[in-house]
Amino acid sequence: TYFGGKHVRLRISSLYGSSSIAEEYERPLNTLADHFCPHCHSKLSGASKCPECSALMIALIVSSGGIVQICSRRGCKGHLLDLNNNLSSY
Repeated sequence: TYFGGKHVRLRISSLYGSSSIAEEYERPLNTLADHFCPHCHSKLSGASKCPECSALMIALIVSSGGIVQICSRRGCKGHLLDLNNNLSSY
């Protein structure tokens, strides 16, 4: 995660619907940040906006099939799950 001029490690719960997050430095609520893959360092972003707050979603491919999207805004609980394996927009 990148915000406020620094890169910060972010760990999110792998349980769908959980809003549990662990960060090196706490971001203030409603803060937007850029998120990057911890392995290849490419920017994580989705093609859709959050249904709750309209911020950009972060798209993550599920290894067993599907896509989970989470909101990039700190504190927003917006998320989506697509099990149809429609990867064409990512």
